[in-house]
Amino acid sequence: MTIVARTATLLAMALVVFACGRANPTLAGEAKAAAGGAAVESPGRGELTGFVATPQAAAGGNQAFLIAPNGSWFLATSPRASGARLIDISNGITLRFLTSPGLHIAALSISPDSKTVFARDYDGHDVAWDAATGEPAPSIPTADFRDITKLWFSYEGNDAERRAPVELLTRYHLQVHFPQLKRFDKITLNPTKEYAIVGYVGDADWKSFQIWDLKNEKTAVFFRLASDPCGFDPSAFDYDGRHLIFGNSRGESESNQLDFAIFEIAYSGPDEGPKTAHATQILGNKCSVPPSFDGGSEQEFSISPAGGLMLRGGGLPGSPEWAAWDLRNGKKVASIHPDGEGVVSSDGSTIVVLHNPKGFDSHSSRITVQRYGRRKTFNIPRSLQSDGLQVGISPNGRWIALHLAETIVVWSARDGKVAKKYQVSRDHPAIVLQITDRGDVLLVDERDGAVFVNGRWRAVRTVEHGLIVPLTPNFHAQCGVMFCDRVMADLGVVERQPRDARARDVARADLSPDGRYMIVRARDKEDSLTHDVIDIADGHVVLPGKTGNFVSNGRSLIVREIDADRVNFIKYDLPTGKPVWTVTPNRAQDGFYMTFPDGRVRFSAGAHYGDLVLVRGFEVRHFGIEETKQFVAPPDAVRDR
Repeated sequence: MTIVARTATLLAMALVVFACGRANPTLAGEAKAAAGGAAVESPGRGELTGFVATPQAAAGGNQAFLIAPNGSWFLATSPRASGARLIDISNGITLRFLTSPGLHIAALSISPDSKTVFARDYDGHDVAWDAATGEPAPSIPTADFRDITKLWFSYEGNDAERRAPVELLTRYHLQVHFPQLKRFDKITLNPTKEYAIVGYVGDADWKSFQIWDLKNEKTAVFFRLASDPCGFDPSAFDYDGRHLIFGNSRGESESNQLDFAIFEIAYSGPDEGPKTAHATQILGNKCSVPPSFDGGSEQEFSISPAGGLMLRGGGLPGSPEWAAWDLRNGKKVASIHPDGEGVVSSDGSTIVVLHNPKGFDSHSSRITVQRYGRRKTFNIPRSLQSDGLQVGISPNGRWIALHLAETIVVWSARDGKVAKKYQVSRDHPAIVLQITDRGDVLLVDERDGAVFVNGRWRAVRTVEHGLIVPLTPNFHAQCGVMFCDRVMADLGVVERQPRDARARDVARADLSPDGRYMIVRARDKEDSLTHDVIDIADGHVVLPGKTGNFVSNGRSLIVREIDADRVNFIKYDLPTGKPVWTVTPNRAQDGFYMTFPDGRVRFSAGAHYGDLVLVRGFEVRHFGIEETKQFVAPPDAVRDR
């Protein structure tokens, strides 16, 4: 095909300039109603029936885009991402997030009628979704897959995997055509490997680029950005005959991932021969930064043991304060400076932060305790100031255990006074099982199954692979197909005696505190490794393809979905296997959005309705007064729904 013929196929293209951004995800695919915009039961909503509240808090790291053949929406994703965002091309709104358990995307495809999206994993198996609902669809692709594993390279660089291959440079004579290429300049390919963006044209401040026809070794399109929406280079794109898309690859380093600028490109000139391209901006051109946004470091988020708080901490030195938000009502209940790692009691009453102002490998000299909203900071004795110091807390929050090598000290959370002190023999590598509500420390030696109770070691394991777990108030002994429990109430422990091969190597964290459920490794239909949650009594699968943390009462599982692009927390009710809510840290990382299966949403204090839209299929409706009444969930009466 000649350059003229090929250029003619690119009529009416549109350019989406990268949305640079540190932001966090939209919705988890597992909570399908909340994530996909599928019709849900919503009695009494009238014309709003079937809409769901969709946070526009999508994350970055986009290195691959694919336009639907009908030109109305596109997919944004990256190699090895767990899902792809489906975005309306006319307004940049995320309509749904398409994902599947264990997915790591290597290729994408869209059916010719734009009704089905396909993704191929690195292991070769395919998944598919209905584009209008986000629901699973038959996974037989009706269009060719676009490989996204190798879409950009550096001309030179330290990463051998991302260094431009010699074969690419020589086959297309890029060094001859672009002698100005400098170290770390990018060569970005479109998914068909027919075109490339090769560095800048002229001065970098001009923001001028050209689309290079690799086969014919000529410029296909030359363009210059009229403005600089987000301050970084275009780095990923795709042709579909009418559109051209650019996006960022900065991932979680910036805040502006949703700020799109779209250009429509039209051509003028003779019917045959070279044509002139004209770019007209039709959408966007903003680079807003959320209030109080701090892009200095990546933050870690988690959910508290009882499932009632969202916790933020774990950033690099100089990162924002350790913080906690109540998921019942969205209120911020803790904001503790300086840097540190925190633990929360099971009842949610007490928060303990071990300060590490110089980094996680430095000595900790102070500890802050917040109990029922009242806060005190205590100095740690010099004998315990070490980078190996571990902190635990009793379920009722009254007692704090500091564990360093063979020394264990129990403090009162009220006044920081030492209540008990133990020296553990070096012959027993000790793992803290529990700090009881009375302030006693329960330890276990994994090698021989001995436990440390009331100041001395006791041998309790009676069978090979017997697993020692603490006896909690919610625990109910089982003697089923997985385990037969031997309860030692006087010692406060249970020996779970395996009766099935799957139970021999299970870890304590893979067992629910009430003794009913267990996480096991499994194989899916494509023989890929996954995890299932099973009922210990009879071995039936409660949640297929899931792993996570059990809440302290054992009735729910918190699944953390995280990759380079996003983080979500999904709470599942174990007796029914149904999702209860999905929690997403907001763009500014100063709170959260909670979405429910019926399409409602809850905000943390200070969040903005502007980050939400109502979605039903491909329909979009912004929040107004009536929409707020219908879709904003009221506070919970109790913590654990």
